Amino acid sequence: MIKNIDWANINWTKHNNTIAKELGVSTGVVRYHRKKNVATNIIDWIKEDWAKRVDWTKRDCVIAKELGIGFRTIWNRRRKYAPETVGMQKSIYSEVDWAKRDCVIAKELGVSRAAVWLQRRQLAPYTVRTAKQKLAIYSEVDWTKRDSVIAKELGVSRAAVWYERRQLAPHTVNMPKQPSPSIYSEVDWTKRDSVIAKELGVNDGTVWYERRQLAPHTVKQKQKINWLGVDWTKRDYIIAKGLGVSGTSVWRQRRKHAPNTIEKNQFKLDKFK
Repeated sequence: MIKNIDWANINWTKHNNTIAKELGVSTGVVRYHRKKNVATNIIDWIKEDWAKRVDWTKRDCVIAKELGIGFRTIWNRRRKYAPETVGMQKSIYSEVDWAKRDCVIAKELGVSRAAVWLQRRQLAPYTVRTAKQKLAIYSEVDWTKRDSVIAKELGVSRAAVWYERRQLAPHTVNMPKQPSPSIYSEVDWTKRDSVIAKELGVNDGTVWYERRQLAPHTVKQKQKINWLGVDWTKRDYIIAKGLGVSGTSVWRQRRKHAPNTIEKNQFKLDKFK
């Protein structure tokens, strides 16, 4: 199928993954043929070609993607053939609402948080909080509350609250914190941790911890299983389902208590042929 593709007439302005999807080949194959059919011709372009074929109002990274060549090559060609456009291309930070947090802006633009942090200090230094402003924000904080609750109230990250607690209120670090009534007040603790975590939008570990703090009576005590009394003629997943344990646990215990049944328990594909 790859041999029948006319690579000379491919629309190379599209991204590699788009072309790969249309042709039903891998992106590696498209990348190889792009270099073979396009890159050589681009390098041989003269000044008139660069002026006619390239839209210099676009950013360097966009042009580089469209032509399938390196960002540095476009950077050099812009200064050589279109110096009047240096600095004129529209920046992704030109319409940013700097009142938002770095993590929110980073998510919207699809860049790293560190990149936004740097651009904020270059383009909008007046939005960077000073030490006095930070102190004013945390001056009325109730440190008996948990970090996650304070972070939500102030509109900052949990890590920022964690750090400021150790700077401004170190005596509360190991102090028992107030539970979060807004989240866990109406939780049905008869449900499993994974189910509760999905409903609240938190991870399983958080629910595991909260269960032991708020509803310790619902914590199931591990029951000892008499592995010697297990019917090892059954398959692992059937035993696991019956005992309420994982298949891995049964797999390990079989090798410990009934190694002679391992061959008999193998999955036979012949039954499904």
